[in-house]
Amino acid sequence: MKGFVLSIFLGISFLGISQFFKETKVGFDQLCRIAGDTLEPLEIRLEAYNSAAWKSIKSDINIASKISHNFYKLALASEDTIKRVQSERYMGYVNRTQGNLDKALYHHLNGLKLSIAISNHLLIIGAQNDLGSLYEIKGDLDSALTNYLKSYDLAVENGFIKAQARGLINIAYVYEQLGYYQMSLVRLNEAVKICVKHDYQGYYPSLYSHLGNVHSKIDEWDTAEKYYTKSIKYAEKNKNINRRIIGLENLATLEVKKEKKEKAIKIYEAAIDLAVNQNQENHFPRLIFGVAEVLFKQNKIKNALSKVLESIQIYENNEIKKGLEDSYLLASKLYKEKGESDLSLSYLKKAYSESKENLNNEVKERSCLQLYYAYKKSGSHLLSLRFYEEFIELQTKQRNLEDIKQVLNFELNSIYKEKGFADSLKTLKEKELYNLQVRETRSNTIYGFTLLSLALIVLLFFYFQKRQHNHLLKIKQINTQDALYEKSILLRELHHRVKNNIQLLSSLLYFNAKSTDNEIAKKVLQESRSRLYSMQLAYDKMQLNGEFEKIDIVKYCDELIRLLFKPNKELNEFFNINGDSVLLEIEQAQVVGFVVHELCTNSVKYAWKDGEKKVVTILISEHNNNVSIIYNDNGCGLSDKFNIDKVNSFGMKMINALVKRQLMGSISLLKGKGAHFFIKFKKKLAE
Repeated sequence: MKGFVLSIFLGISFLGISQFFKETKVGFDQLCRIAGDTLEPLEIRLEAYNSAAWKSIKSDINIASKISHNFYKLALASEDTIKRVQSERYMGYVNRTQGNLDKALYHHLNGLKLSIAISNHLLIIGAQNDLGSLYEIKGDLDSALTNYLKSYDLAVENGFIKAQARGLINIAYVYEQLGYYQMSLVRLNEAVKICVKHDYQGYYPSLYSHLGNVHSKIDEWDTAEKYYTKSIKYAEKNKNINRRIIGLENLATLEVKKEKKEKAIKIYEAAIDLAVNQNQENHFPRLIFGVAEVLFKQNKIKNALSKVLESIQIYENNEIKKGLEDSYLLASKLYKEKGESDLSLSYLKKAYSESKENLNNEVKERSCLQLYYAYKKSGSHLLSLRFYEEFIELQTKQRNLEDIKQVLNFELNSIYKEKGFADSLKTLKEKELYNLQVRETRSNTIYGFTLLSLALIVLLFFYFQKRQHNHLLKIKQINTQDALYEKSILLRELHHRVKNNIQLLSSLLYFNAKSTDNEIAKKVLQESRSRLYSMQLAYDKMQLNGEFEKIDIVKYCDELIRLLFKPNKELNEFFNINGDSVLLEIEQAQVVGFVVHELCTNSVKYAWKDGEKKVVTILISEHNNNVSIIYNDNGCGLSDKFNIDKVNSFGMKMINALVKRQLMGSISLLKGKGAHFFIKFKKKLAE
């Protein structure tokens, strides 16, 4: 033992305690033995615990938990503040992995306080990154972004290049989750430049993985696959098993999106084999759940159920909370498919409970909806109503969060300024008084002095009068600005309530369509729901742009078609909206939206046979306040006897009525291939 301790201290003298175990590549079992040996020096035991925790944290969360607790207790008894910070960091990571988010927050905040106390900037940066990761898990992306930005600013201020790269990757990840994909790509490309310049190859797996995720979300699948492959390549080169597994998982998810399910399963199985061979147990349940999802999509219910139950068992045995709610929800769906309603309901309750505990509102919302249907079917109307109300509340809460972000970005576009109007009066009076003073001074000095005194009195009178007038003008200006602000708030609230009412109507139509077996009624309800959505989209565009009177009809129609019809280029579906910006008042814009929606719906229903290439082209233009819309598809077209004024179709009747009675315009059928319409109307001018 003495010889071993002596060799340690010899190593320390050259390398330092913090580097000794890494440089000598001491095995995990030997680290644990050194850490637990009370005869060893305290500094050596602390560093052994630190290295052992670092080695176990990504492989076995239960072992990592025990080591981190022992490290934490020993660090508290020492005077080594840096080791206390490191132990707090490991305790935070273990607790957040196990779903104990409040305990994780406690330890991460303690780590930050200790780091600030000793003014260690690198430790402060690490602690703020840890807090950012925790807030991501809690769903508080604003707080996550705040901590990441503080970490990045501190890294820039102190010239920590590697920490800057890490900060940019973290910030980009939050932007990705918020849906700001362009901003995310900008940050990631900045990080790439830093990593390439300074040869930080250790960051390449994480960096390319995030780039792949962003491109996958914007449906650039080839680019995403290229980045995922790069991530796996550098992870293998750096011997980063964790990132290799994540890279394979990302590739499998991408193959599922591309409908290549068999290939996805093979990639998942390769990731599982790698995790098994490298003892990366933390990845098992998530990867097995991924296989179960693919099997479910292939309608292999029995195999999918076996896999998802296996993932649940691993989650529960290892006390891993994150992701468990997804497995419970999938198990519920599978048991429902098998007709075992009691087991389905049992797992659905677990999914609801776990999602509530893990703050996973997406799974919670879906669980509430399924519980509503389950209890409604069983006749438990009070429970059914409770979960339906919670479902609506979650939907409303999500919309309100989006509205709050829009309101925070809202700026008043006009500032009212008023000028005083007494300046010219003052100049005139001063001139008259001066001339009077000159004439009277020539004849009588005393009289002139009196007049001068009188003039001063008059000037003082006008001065105070003007001062009072300016004060009144200022009060009036403040009142005007307050009134404008109140008006803008009332407008936002009014449009928000209209949106909520439209959403409620849409939800009612959705549930009625779901509950009816009459296909004709279901089709009518679904069509009505899509028409309501076109109205809702108009209000969304208004709030997004901060403009409550006019919207750009070209962008509005483009987004309406993209969201309602979801054209897929791989399925030969092309919907092209062309034209310069045309601003219309909200009433006219909604009518145009209805007309375009109905024309596209008719094309989708009747214009093409299965497998044919689908092309719709819409050209919108404005000239001398006259708006023209040319609609054309490449379908089978209309008969020569077609007369829009005598047609029996409800959709075409509605199009004709909307154009002529609402827009006060005209619609005519043009010659050419497919359905070819020309619509013209007068743009309504603001009063």
